[in-house]
Amino acid sequence: MSNAEKFIGTYNALEDWLKTKYNQGRHDSLFHLIAAASEKNRAVQQHQPFLKSMGDLRNAILHDREFPQKIIADPREDIVAEFETVLTKIREPMKLITKASSQLEYFTPQTKLSHILELMREKDYSQVIVQNLDDTFGLITREGISMWVEANIDEDVVSIKETLLEDVLSYEKEQCWVFVPRQINIYDGVAELSNPSHRIQALLITENGLSHQKPLGLFTIWEMKEILKHA
Repeated sequence: MSNAEKFIGTYNALEDWLKTKYNQGRHDSLFHLIAAASEKNRAVQQHQPFLKSMGDLRNAILHDREFPQKIIADPREDIVAEFETVLTKIREPMKLITKASSQLEYFTPQTKLSHILELMREKDYSQVIVQNLDDTFGLITREGISMWVEANIDEDVVSIKETLLEDVLSYEKEQCWVFVPRQINIYDGVAELSNPSHRIQALLITENGLSHQKPLGLFTIWEMKEILKHA
């Protein structure tokens, strides 16, 4: 099979998938399909420029004015391979949990702050998971600890060795993290972390995205930067 034949096969598979997935008209152009799907599908949105360029390439290698259609050019092998890869990413987007930290440690409000600070220094953590007294979960972050320090800097009697996480919890901003379900894909996860309306440091992945469910994974802005290189 030639590169052109492989390319056209991938093009047709993409077109058919978009029409079926989003119930679009049989005669809608690929460009229309991509634009419509981008409003609902972040994977398509992420790859929209590349997909549109594939539409242009298809028009360059296939002569529509003849029947049957005639292939008049052969695309490069690496372009065909990339197109096939992008199609797979769109139809079967990677689950966020596969790229999240899964070796998680949980702490209680009674854990000493000094222990957490030592752990953060040793393992270069920016946040740790806390199970609250009501069995919901949340985070202790470097930012929250900094806010606690600022609020108590003038208190000579305050001792970090005597301080517990429960003393710091009230300084944490809950909007710094979001609970997301296990099935969320990397594109939707990255969109959550990139929300311009509020600053989010991490996503806590639970079975159904509920705060009282034990976290299965932790995905931070640092993982996001790495993900974006390969998404």
